[in-house]
Amino acid sequence: MQRGLVIFLQLVRMILLIAAILLAFVAAGLSVLGESMPAVYGFLFEVIFVGITGGTAVGLMFLSRKLGQRIYDLEAATLFNEIVEGQREIFSVFLRPFYVTNKLFESSVRNFDISWPTSYLKSPNSWLEVELVKAMRGTSPVIGLGRPGEALGVGRILTDEQDWRATVTELIDCATYIFCIPSGHPGTLWELDHLVEHSLLAKTVFIMPPLPQIMVGPPWRRKKEKVGLEEDWANLIVEMKKRGLSFPKYEKEGMLFSIKSANSVDIQTFNLDSPRSIRMGVEALLMLGPSHFASLRAKHPLLTSIVNYSWGVIFWTRPPWLS
Repeated sequence: MQRGLVIFLQLVRMILLIAAILLAFVAAGLSVLGESMPAVYGFLFEVIFVGITGGTAVGLMFLSRKLGQRIYDLEAATLFNEIVEGQREIFSVFLRPFYVTNKLFESSVRNFDISWPTSYLKSPNSWLEVELVKAMRGTSPVIGLGRPGEALGVGRILTDEQDWRATVTELIDCATYIFCIPSGHPGTLWELDHLVEHSLLAKTVFIMPPLPQIMVGPPWRRKKEKVGLEEDWANLIVEMKKRGLSFPKYEKEGMLFSIKSANSVDIQTFNLDSPRSIRMGVEALLMLGPSHFASLRAKHPLLTSIVNYSWGVIFWTRPPWLS
C-alpha cells in the first residue's frame, strides 16, 4: 500500500516539475512580448501576466520540493520496517544534534544561467542533508530520526522520548555506514559513546558542516544569527579528549573525517554544492568501491552518454546521478 502511494506521489511530483518548467518558458516568452509593447502597456503586461505565470511556476516548484520530502519520509518509514523485519541489509544512518535542523546550508549559484528560464526555479541554497542523500543515492539509502517533514533532506522516522535510544542503537548497530555530525550536547555524546564502546568507528564518517550564515528578521532589518557550531565544536573537542579521542578543530569550510585510532584522523575536504564531491570523500574515508552509477558509466560509456543527453533534453537539467 505504502509503496503504491510513493509511486503515485512520484508521478504527481514529476507532473508538477514539468508544469513548472513549461510555465517558466511561457513566462520568459511573455516577458519578451511585453518588451515589444509601449512602455506603460508593456509594464502592466509584465506585472500581470509574467508575474502570475512566473509566480505559479515557482509555487509549483516549491510544492514539488515539499512533495519530494514527503516521498523521502515515506521511503524512510518503509526502509525502517524492512530493517526491523530483517529484510534490508544495506542502509546508512544519519546522526545529528537537533539544533542544526534546517540550518546547514549555503548560498549556491552553481549551474545558474541568468538567461535560462528554469534557472530561476532552482533552490538558491545547497542543503547539507539534500546533498548527502544525493551523494549516497547509488550506494546506500540514508535514514534518520526526527519528525517527518521537519527538514529537506534525509527521511525521518518518528520516535518518542522513551524509545529513541533503543531505536538509534538498533539502527546504528545494523547500519552499513553511519554519518554523524558530532556535538557536545548530551544526546549526541551518548551516541558517540555507543559508537566507541561497540567499535563502530570504522564504518562512521564524521561531518564537520561548513559554517552557515543565517539571516533573521524582516528584509529591512535583517541581521546574521549564529548557529552555535563553533562554540559547540570547542566543547566537543574537550569531551572527546576525556574519552581519549582527538577531533580536529573547527574550520569554517567544513570537512569529512574518520577516526581510525585514538590519534589517527583521516580528513577529506568537500564542496557542499557538489554531491559528487561528498561521495568521493566518503569513498576515500571508508575505502568503498565506486558507486553503482559510476560502475555503469565505466562499463557502458556510450549508453550512459545517450541517457544523460536525453535526460538533459527532456528535463532541461543535469541528471541526478551526475550531481
